[in-house]
Amino acid sequence: MGCSGSKDTGPDTDVDSDTSSEAPARPTPRRTVPLRRTTPRVSRQQYWSSVRNDVIKTFRDLDDELERLMPQGEKEYKTLLRRWLEKYGDTDPQKPHLPQGDPNSQPFPIPKDVSPGEDLRPWISTLEPMDTDLKEGQTAWRLLPLDVIKNGLTTPQQQTLLAAREKRRRLHDPTRMQKRREELASYFVRRYRMKKGMLAPFLEWADLMVKNQAEFQQLVNRRPSSRKDSSATSS
Repeated sequence: MGCSGSKDTGPDTDVDSDTSSEAPARPTPRRTVPLRRTTPRVSRQQYWSSVRNDVIKTFRDLDDELERLMPQGEKEYKTLLRRWLEKYGDTDPQKPHLPQGDPNSQPFPIPKDVSPGEDLRPWISTLEPMDTDLKEGQTAWRLLPLDVIKNGLTTPQQQTLLAAREKRRRLHDPTRMQKRREELASYFVRRYRMKKGMLAPFLEWADLMVKNQAEFQQLVNRRPSSRKDSSATSS
């Protein structure tokens, strides 16, 4: 008599067939932390020593090139490298000093090789005052009818100028204006050795403005119907 409650777990039985057909569980992925590369801390002296070596090497490489064949950008870069070596060739740069108060009132340190530079301010050694015959203390034309200056205190120069203006009946005399332009042109030719051909556009400017004004007035005063009449006639 067999025992009905017993279960055979041999290979011929299919009791665990449902569980045996399942796919095996995927393993949980392992998270890895990437290796961090840390830069060793160097002292301030070591840092600027490395920078100085790079500057010297770059400057020597540029110094080996011919100056006339060097691009303008490399010339300026070489000037900056030379300036840096002159200032920090033996000493390390310190932390910048922040000025107290209004920074606009603080003096700006100009490099030594900039102040006497010939390219920056070549006119300092050759500057001469431009001398014209204009009197000082002149008054704008729009203030003359108000007698603002005439009724107040005037300098001798202003009195001379006012006396000359009272004799002028036509303030916009084209003949006098042309004479004045020619006097200024002679001054520039004599003082700055300019050729008269270079001054021709300036001398002809006022005459060109008068001509353009006349042509513009003709255009404005033209009848609007003239174009319609001409088109009707042509058709």
